[in-house]
Amino acid sequence: MKKSLITLGSILVLAAALYANTVIIEFSGEPSANKIILNWKTGLEENVDLFIVQRSTNNKDFLPVGEVAPTGSNSAYEFIDTNLSDVKTIFYYRLRIRNSDGTFQLSEPISVIPKISSFAKTWGSIKALFQ
Repeated sequence: MKKSLITLGSILVLAAALYANTVIIEFSGEPSANKIILNWKTGLEENVDLFIVQRSTNNKDFLPVGEVAPTGSNSAYEFIDTNLSDVKTIFYYRLRIRNSDGTFQLSEPISVIPKISSFAKTWGSIKALFQ
C-alpha cells in the first residue's frame, strides 16, 4: 500500500511537470517607500508568452498593473508597483502567466502591506496641525 502511494505520488509530480508550461518556484513582495517590489523565480518556462502582474484589494477581483516579458527557464524577475492608490490597505498580487497558445495559469496570491515614506508621514502630521 505504501509503495503504491509513493508510485502514485511520483506519477502525479511527473505529470504536473510534463503538462505545466511554467513553474513558479518563489513569489514574494516587499514594501518599500511608497512602492511594492515583487520578485519571482521560475523553473521550467515552456511556451510562456508573458507574465501579467495583477493586483487586488480584496483577494477576489484582480486587475492587471503591469507586464514582464519572459527570459527563459530558471530566471529571476522583478516588478515594481509604484501606482499605489491607498497605502492604508493590504494589496494582493498574483501572476497571470499567458502561454503562446492562449492558455494561462495563475499563481497563488501573496499579500503585501505598503510602507509609507517618512516624508509622507511627516507631511501628514504637519497638515493635521493646521486643520
